[in-house]
Amino acid sequence: MYEDLDNPQNIGHLFGVLPIATFEALGIYFDRIAKAGEEVRGVRRAPGVERIHLPGEREALLAARRRREGIPIGIETWRELGALAAPAGLRPPPVRQTSVG
Repeated sequence: MYEDLDNPQNIGHLFGVLPIATFEALGIYFDRIAKAGEEVRGVRRAPGVERIHLPGEREALLAARRRREGIPIGIETWRELGALAAPAGLRPPPVRQTSVG
């Protein structure tokens, strides 16, 4: 499968979703997942690594930040949006300067 890249491999994948409660009480499941997360975060970190993130965590943190602080838009894009809105009698809010990062 990994050496013969010139020919079709005739393989497939199946992804399924089953209700957790069918197999285990949700409280027990959530406790197990919390423990697994703690174990992943508890490993020794490489030099310079401040935090170990679980899958989807960085995206969730960024989404929360964007809801709190807004979505950064370049000044030229902001001006273009303002020009598009003007014929409809709309004015975008004033530009808010923020730090990068």
